[in-house]
Amino acid sequence: MIELSLTLGWLLLGALLGLLTWLAQPGQRHRDFGWWRMTLLGALLAPISGWGASLLLGRFFATGVVLWLTIAGCLLLPRLVRMQGRQGAQAGTGQHG
Repeated sequence: MIELSLTLGWLLLGALLGLLTWLAQPGQRHRDFGWWRMTLLGALLAPISGWGASLLLGRFFATGVVLWLTIAGCLLLPRLVRMQGRQGAQAGTGQHG
């Protein structure tokens, strides 16, 4: 029962962190990822990082790790996706540089 409540708590926390991360990013160019995608990304990252941290560090430290990894993932993963898209577009047009 504790595992289920931790997972649901991390899921909700991740969704909230994903939405807050989307709202905190300045400018419209960062918002093209979409609020629902950021919410979903946070909701997926939080339980994954929570269970990994729970296995490695124990339940006591897991929620703190969830906070850090979910915020870092929500900030970095959309940027990596955009960079990959740009590289793919440049490779498709023959422009390198």
